[in-house]
Amino acid sequence: EVYLLDWGCAVPLNSDGEYYAHRFAGTPAFSAPEMFQEAQPLTIQTDVYLLGSLLHELLVGKVRHNADSVPLAVAKALLSDPISYDERVPAQLGEISNRATSRLPEERFESVSIFINEITRYREERLGLSLLASAQSLLEELDTLFVNKEKQNEIQELGIRCRYAFEQSFLSLPQHTEVQQGFCRCLEILIQTAIRFGDIHTGDNLLSELKEQSMANVVVVDSMDESLKELRRRKTGFAEMSTQIQYALVEKLTIAETELGRLRLRIQELEQKKEGE
Repeated sequence: EVYLLDWGCAVPLNSDGEYYAHRFAGTPAFSAPEMFQEAQPLTIQTDVYLLGSLLHELLVGKVRHNADSVPLAVAKALLSDPISYDERVPAQLGEISNRATSRLPEERFESVSIFINEITRYREERLGLSLLASAQSLLEELDTLFVNKEKQNEIQELGIRCRYAFEQSFLSLPQHTEVQQGFCRCLEILIQTAIRFGDIHTGDNLLSELKEQSMANVVVVDSMDESLKELRRRKTGFAEMSTQIQYALVEKLTIAETELGRLRLRIQELEQKKEGE
């Protein structure tokens, strides 16, 4: 991170948040228009302008009021025309710089904190968009694995990575539609995988989570819910059938053991009768 340590000049503001300078002090190439006008007070918006000038230099590698002489630099400062940035400068940062360096103080950001927050938000959104691109790529791979009917553990492992990427994107882009849609699709694939392999417990847990998502497809949710119910009914039926078969087998074994016991007694009786003769 870069820390700005020294402004060079600083003045106290009065109770109205203003300071009237009797002479110019500063660097013309960065200065706000009011710094050259004695009738205009210096305010917090003057600091905002100076920060905007610094941002401009960071974006293009040149000072805001680039000129061959001081008078020309002053003239540019007094005009403070908006800059038309080329495609190499992110549009959002260009807008921040132009607003911060507006000619009229009231058109600038209300405070330095707001200016900083705008840049911070841009950085977070850029990070979020990068994470979103990664998540969407993983989602495509996940969809391919599911369509190709790969093994459950392979789909689940990739699904965990995909889900985590969307969750991280959500932290920076909480209102972004593609983040919410992608996260829901990821859950749908994992639920459908659980259904395919008869994993009712995992399917139920994921479906409960999907139902909480505002952008979940109701038709898809209802369809998967019914599939899980049918799977549960079938497993319950199999369990009941298995129990009935077990009871039938026990009954037949009991009958067989009884008949076997009778047969043994009959054999003993015949043997005893033979010995008596």
